[in-house]
Amino acid sequence: MVESTTALRNRIKAVLSAQGYGVECFNVSSEALEALEASKPSPYTVIISSYMMPKMKGDEILKTAREVSPHTQRILIADVSELETLVNAVNLAGINACLTLPFNDQDLLHQTELCCRQYDMIRKQNHFKRLTQHQNRQLFQMAGNYKKKDLLYLSQLEQKKKEIRILESRIRSAGGSLDADKPVLLQDILAKRNIAFSPEALGSQFVLMKKEIKQILETSTPAAYITLAPVPYKARPAPPAPEAGDTVQQAMQLFFALFLKHKPSETHPLERIKEIIPEDMFEVRLSKNNTQAFLTLKTGDTHLLEPSHVRRFLEKKRIINGVKEDHVIQAWLFKAMPGDPPFVVAAAGSRNIRKTQRSGIISPPVSSMPER
Repeated sequence: MVESTTALRNRIKAVLSAQGYGVECFNVSSEALEALEASKPSPYTVIISSYMMPKMKGDEILKTAREVSPHTQRILIADVSELETLVNAVNLAGINACLTLPFNDQDLLHQTELCCRQYDMIRKQNHFKRLTQHQNRQLFQMAGNYKKKDLLYLSQLEQKKKEIRILESRIRSAGGSLDADKPVLLQDILAKRNIAFSPEALGSQFVLMKKEIKQILETSTPAAYITLAPVPYKARPAPPAPEAGDTVQQAMQLFFALFLKHKPSETHPLERIKEIIPEDMFEVRLSKNNTQAFLTLKTGDTHLLEPSHVRRFLEKKRIINGVKEDHVIQAWLFKAMPGDPPFVVAAAGSRNIRKTQRSGIISPPVSSMPER
């Protein structure tokens, strides 16, 4: 508070101190402004100045206080007859409240409380503003980092795609297939065997399959060969309507019930089953450095061939290192035809794919072909 009149200064200090306010009084304007300058780290909440001061008028004091501490609220005390003075003070110093002489204690407390609330609100607004600016800077930095990571991931993805294309090209050049993991569909199987996808064709193939299964059952044991007497369709026991998921289980139960119902009858010679001789089915060639083996088909009748036939054929040729997995071999057998490009059935990098005996003698030579 800046007031040169001792009585008024003591009155204001007493009223405000009684309400719990901390009050510092100055009777010289220069001392008050020096104290305001020194309080910048923790500025005053309100400055009250009388208009009639000896060396500097109250509006000039509050104007300087506004420049020193912009958030400190400013209250001017002036005579009611000095209306023009109040208007000039509002325009010049931007005062926040005014007390006209004479004033009562309630007016003083009310104006002081309003100014304190305004000061607190301004401080909170400035705090939120600084906090928002800080968070905005953090978000902008995070967005920049995510953008950099996104560009890095896109670059890595393009690099991986390029590597995949290079590997696919190498596989094709080596005679391999890129569809090893592709599921085999019924339409593909029928197309390979030149069978139409129709009820009539499926029915005829079912009859042929039934005969093949019957022949396998008849030759399943070396001691006795079994033939199953034909069972009329109407004689087949009618099972109840299967629930979802029980179809396979009930079908198997029906099959074994029919199998156990009929006794073995006549026997048939083993010649009815065509023996598979791998040497008549496959031809293998090695690369010059014996690190790759290339397999081709001699016959188009591959529906009875299994990966085990290929493995036995390779073992006879002493080829055991780097052999492809069974599902890869099975996929090749399904699609391969005589005259197709050679299939890379074994690849061992820098190792020799053929087994060498301890005595130094190796298996009979296998024809070789240039590396691709």
